[in-house]
Amino acid sequence: MRSLLAALASLCLLATAAGCGAASQTGSGGASLVPASAKAVAEVDGNLDSDQWQAALDLIGRCPDADKLLDKLHEADDAAGDELFVVALGDQKAVALTQTDDAAELRSFADEYELVSRELDGWTALAEDESTLDGYEQALDAGTLEGNARYDAARETFPDEALATIYARGETSSEWTALAVTAEDDGFRLAGHMQTTEAHELQPIDQEALDEVPGDAMAVLAFGGGDFASQLPDEFGAALTQLRPLADALSGGAVVWVSPGMPFPEVTAILPNGSAGLVDGLLPLIVGQTPEDTELDGQPAKRIEAGPVTITYADVHGRLVLTTGSSLHGSGGFQDDEGFKAASDKVGLPDDASAFVYVDVQRISALVSLLGATGAVPPELTRNLEHLDWLYLAAGGQGTDQEIAAFLAIE
Repeated sequence: MRSLLAALASLCLLATAAGCGAASQTGSGGASLVPASAKAVAEVDGNLDSDQWQAALDLIGRCPDADKLLDKLHEADDAAGDELFVVALGDQKAVALTQTDDAAELRSFADEYELVSRELDGWTALAEDESTLDGYEQALDAGTLEGNARYDAARETFPDEALATIYARGETSSEWTALAVTAEDDGFRLAGHMQTTEAHELQPIDQEALDEVPGDAMAVLAFGGGDFASQLPDEFGAALTQLRPLADALSGGAVVWVSPGMPFPEVTAILPNGSAGLVDGLLPLIVGQTPEDTELDGQPAKRIEAGPVTITYADVHGRLVLTTGSSLHGSGGFQDDEGFKAASDKVGLPDDASAFVYVDVQRISALVSLLGATGAVPPELTRNLEHLDWLYLAAGGQGTDQEIAAFLAIE
């Protein structure tokens, strides 16, 4: 449970930087339970008999080793009420709140996981330590989310039923992120909205770079450019001098993919605004070696040893290309791959998404199976991965209103 609190807090904070049963019975999403200063709040359906949880349990049950997870879910269900709120206070500190029908069971649950609890206005609050609960109460006294305009606007985007919803406030009064997780017959869906400022807008993905991704890619990350340098936090101090050139290079976006290879999968990255000179300065700091001159595809390049792999990089047609493979060019065909097209159709975002991550879990599963035969990976990982099909997450939209969508397909 300690890990769960930390994970939910981290997920909420992640939503800031970028669990759905019936809508909350409080009618306000638990606004009175959430300090106005909170980074985020997750509302989780605590009723395992709900339609959403029945769909989710069916999906989870398709994995061969689901029994342990299901046992833990039922254990938590016995202790918690039909509503569970997890409030992220910052620094990965979180407080969980519920109204239980069995106080003794909840106390036993808290003791088992070394959590502290406190009764607050009819709710039981749980945290890792008393100081977190003290901080939570002090923050409540300073004001809650009741009547908060951006919180109310975010809640308007939530579906009527979901496993969990997450609201995260942004850095300014006009920024927020709202996400909802739902269970469907063939997988889990995440959908939401992100209200940003112009400074956080992403530009379209570089199409020429995307055209090079090969059709057999096992995983692809692509995002458009943006003003990343201006978003570096002042807390980085002296490190800003070294990070700013990297942020400038990423301002043109990037396309990164993983392809099959032996003995390791090959990784290739294209940065339209990057340069080999930038890598000349950064890689020695990271791997502790000086790059040496080489040639690849008839192109002057440089290479550097990084453990068991060799990274080769060069400026190609005005763009920086880095690869652990045998070519500075991709063969193309990824956008015509049937698996990717099915995933993008399922998620439903427009073709001009400003960022996406696609993982072909079946192709990765085949690789893991080969490693499993050698004893390099646990057998339970192999047999459970076989039931996952693909994962696709994307973001896109017009101006400062960005849509977020993801789907994990389960066979």
